[in-house]
This record gives sequence, structure tokens and C-alpha cells, in this order.
Amino acid sequence: MTTTNDTASTAFRLVPLTPEETGLEQSVIERAQGAPNPHPAPQAQARHNGGITDIVFDFGQVLINWDPYGPLSARYSDELIRQFRINDISGFDDANDSTDNGHDLASAVEIMRRKGELWAQMMDFYLARFPQSLMGEVPGAHQLVDDLHAAGYKCWGLSNWSPQNFKDAWYADDIFDRLDGFLVSGFIHDIKPHRSIFDRAAHAFGFDPAQAVFIDDKPGNIEAAKNAGWSGVVQRTPQQVRTELIGLGVEIPPVRQTR
Repeated sequence: MTTTNDTASTAFRLVPLTPEETGLEQSVIERAQGAPNPHPAPQAQARHNGGITDIVFDFGQVLINWDPYGPLSARYSDELIRQFRINDISGFDDANDSTDNGHDLASAVEIMRRKGELWAQMMDFYLARFPQSLMGEVPGAHQLVDDLHAAGYKCWGLSNWSPQNFKDAWYADDIFDRLDGFLVSGFIHDIKPHRSIFDRAAHAFGFDPAQAVFIDDKPGNIEAAKNAGWSGVVQRTPQQVRTELIGLGVEIPPVRQTR
């Protein structure tokens, strides 16, 4: 049966998830499916000048530092961890896609077992210690969101993440309460770079794609956003993102270059 809430049309299915399954309160589950922040951060009057109005952030490596090296380094060599991250060797990306699309964490271990028992063991070890992969705020991320709000822009999140692992990020960082709303792939069974998740985000957040900028560390996701009518910035450094946003017409304080 197809269900909807105020953020989604009948074309967008909501996945029935429970606090027992996710470790999150029902209100947080609904927010991960696109419900607006009930207590949005203070911001200046919204801009309606025909330019950029909405900035959408990926989470991992854009707002939150994430690195599987953290939990794996205690038991595995740097070289094994390097190979673990290469999809053609271990199946890591395929396994992540499975959980990001809403399948349980055991599916990731089984996908990597197809490449070898070692990779399955490493994935099991990593997932059991997932909170250690969350390394805190990407430097400057909170300030960027605050500066955007102060200048009158809306700030949103759009990220691939499994429901079971997202709880660790939710409890580790207050960045989510700084956003006006967000969509998380595992809660809606749709992932980047699918066109449908970008269309759903624009509908849920109520903006014109032509007036939105997406920030992600993966070029393929930025290309997908552009194909959906958005602008996009590939994150390499916080200073570079700020500079590129300003180049797109976003009116925030620039990176200071000289005394």
C-alpha cells in the first residue's frame, strides 16, 4: 500500500519504519523522510530575487567527517583498509548501496562475501563499530550553514545512509537541527544518483530546482543533480565550496585572502 505525508505526492512511497528498527524516535524517522524541521534555525527573510534560494548538502565528507579507517585501524593494516575501500576488489560500494537503499546491514556482509571471506569479516567488524567512523564536523560546515541562514537562504540535507547507521550520526552531531529539513535514502528506498531522489527532494522541500545548489563530495552525484535541473558544487575544501557558492550568486561572507 502506498502511503504519503504532506511532503510527498502519491508518486512517492513512504517506507514503514519503526523506532525499534532504527533506534530513532518516530518524529526523527518522519524528518528523514522529508518532514520539515519543527524548530528551524533563525534566519533572515527569505530571498525571492530569481537567483539561488536553497542550498542542499550531502552529509558524509560535506557536513560530517566519515572514515572507515577509524574502526578498522585497530585490527587491519593500512593496505588492507585501502583495498577494502575499492569496490572492484571488495564490493564495498555495492554493499553500501544495498544498505543505503534500505536493506538491512547483514546484506552488506553477504555482498562482500561474494568477493572473499576476508572482506565479509572486515565489513562485519566495521559495521559493529560504525560510530568510530564518524569523526565530527567537517571544519567550517556549521558556520557555512549559519552564514547561509543569516543571509536568508534555506539549507537542506540529501544523503545516502542506512536507517540503522544513521542513528549514530543523529546522536553524534547537532547539524541536523541546523537544517530546515532532510531526506535520507534508506528511509525512502531511493538513492543518489537516481534522478527520482532529486525530484523527490525538490518536491519535499518546496523549491524550484533551478534555484537550488547541491553540494556533494562525489562528482557523479553532482552530475545527477545538474541533470535534474539543479546547480552543483563538488566539495574538495570548505574554502573552495564557499568560493564556488559565491560565484553562483550566493551572498555570504567570502574567504579572506589577505590581511
